[in-house]
Amino acid sequence: MIRDGQGKSNHFAETLVSQYYDYIHRLAVSILGDPADADDICQETFIDALLYIDRYSPGTNLKAWLSKIAVHKCRQAQRKRKFRDAFIAVIRTEQATSTRSPISFDSTGDKCSRRKTPHPGCPLLRI
Repeated sequence: MIRDGQGKSNHFAETLVSQYYDYIHRLAVSILGDPADADDICQETFIDALLYIDRYSPGTNLKAWLSKIAVHKCRQAQRKRKFRDAFIAVIRTEQATSTRSPISFDSTGDKCSRRKTPHPGCPLLRI
């Protein structure tokens, strides 16, 4: 299937996705718990599989190879989610306990609110 499919990449991609999409999606949902995230993982899995098809060893289990890619993608997504959630929690805690006024930026992107003398045009000067 792999050797024949490489010459007809569009047909091969369609066959690969149609044959294994449901399985990979169920696997991703079981790991992540979110069907929307699982859709993203499926797309990334099949993109990587097609990009790195030369790393697949013909004669080995294609479903297992795709599963390995999907599990790796799910773990990456979990790490990103964990980091993002921790970062957001720190920011919220910092904002809740901060006594300083929030930073304001002017139209050029310069910080205004913590300068001793804000420059002309600073939104903090507008009352």
